[in-house]
Amino acid sequence: MALKGYQLTGAATQEEQKPIELDPNFGYEAGKRIFDVVFSILFVVLGLPFIIVCGLLMKLESHGPMFYAQKRVGRNGRLFTVYKLRSMPNDSEANGPVITCVDEDSRPGKIGRFIRKSKIDELPQFWNVLKGEMSVIGPRPERPYFVDKFTKQLPNFPDRHAVKPGITGLSQIKEKDSLQIRSKLRYDLLYINSRSFWLDLTILWSTVWFCFYYLLVGFGVLKNGNGNGHREGPVEIT
Repeated sequence: MALKGYQLTGAATQEEQKPIELDPNFGYEAGKRIFDVVFSILFVVLGLPFIIVCGLLMKLESHGPMFYAQKRVGRNGRLFTVYKLRSMPNDSEANGPVITCVDEDSRPGKIGRFIRKSKIDELPQFWNVLKGEMSVIGPRPERPYFVDKFTKQLPNFPDRHAVKPGITGLSQIKEKDSLQIRSKLRYDLLYINSRSFWLDLTILWSTVWFCFYYLLVGFGVLKNGNGNGHREGPVEIT
């Protein structure tokens, strides 16, 4: 499985200007919901040992709770509470919300960085999927603060709320630089206009391979490469 066929066009605004086309494909929607529920139950069971062990290690590294909750913007702009395993010190955003790149973020310790890189911190979000607030595959849910900020510069940013947000998605796989907001938006819109079972399975396979790779890196089985596209700097909307 590969995502090579899902590339952005040379024109910076072509994906952004294309209207959202959500055909009433009830078969796809029903099948995706069934998949979300089954896959979430499976991963909650399989991921529980990782959640417990990493959560306890994180408490030893940095004082605070195992989990944290944040308000995020979901489908049709509705707010919901997302749950994640804590990977940062409690005062990591004492000066306000920030978007950072994983590799260059100096806030997390060794355990916290491993939790973020391997995406173990995302496992509690399967509870949001079971509740119907999220899907396994979809655009990343953003905080209201950043939705307002990005919408001022990218007026069609809320178009990504036409579908449920996801734990993983096309933009998370294809554009790993979290500071490239426009590029991520374009991939989100490309996904929304190209949704299919095959695309969802391909994104899922790429995500599983990515997480498995960083688990091996974290346990010292493999050496970490430096070609993941993460970097440090201000948010770019160009």
